[in-house]
Amino acid sequence: MIEVLETAVDRVSVLVIPKIENAGDIDCFTRLLDGIERHTKAQQTIRLHACIESPAGLAQSEAIAATSSRLEALVFGIADYSRAIGGPLVSLSGNEENEKSVYSGYRLHYVLIRLVAAAKSVDLQAIDASYGNFRDATGLKQSAT
Repeated sequence: MIEVLETAVDRVSVLVIPKIENAGDIDCFTRLLDGIERHTKAQQTIRLHACIESPAGLAQSEAIAATSSRLEALVFGIADYSRAIGGPLVSLSGNEENEKSVYSGYRLHYVLIRLVAAAKSVDLQAIDASYGNFRDATGLKQSAT
C-alpha cells in the first residue's frame, strides 16, 4: 500500500478499508496516510471508508466513527457480517431478496440502524451494502426503496 500510494497519492481520494474491528485499525491507517502525504507533499488528503463486517466491528462502531477526521463513512459489509454471525445467505447479494424464507422481517435492521446512528452521531455517511444481484432489477428497486 505504501508503494502504491507514494506513487499515486494525488490520484486517490478515498480508501475503503475492509474488516475494521476497532478504532485502532482506523488510527493505524490514519498515521500511515499522514506519513505518506507528508513524505510526498500531497496536494490532497485521502479520506477513509471503514467497512464494518463483523460483530466486533459493530460493537465498536461508535468508537470507530469518532476516531479520525479522515473518516468519511461507515460501510456495511453484509455478506461477511452474515457469515461472521453464522447467518445463512439466502440470496446472491446478501440483501433482502429471499429473506422471507428465513424471517418475516429483515434480519439485519438492527445492524443497519446501529451503523447509521454511529455514523450520523459524528456527521459521517452511512453506506449500505451494494445490491449484488444485478440481474434482478425489481429486487434492486425494492432494496433501494
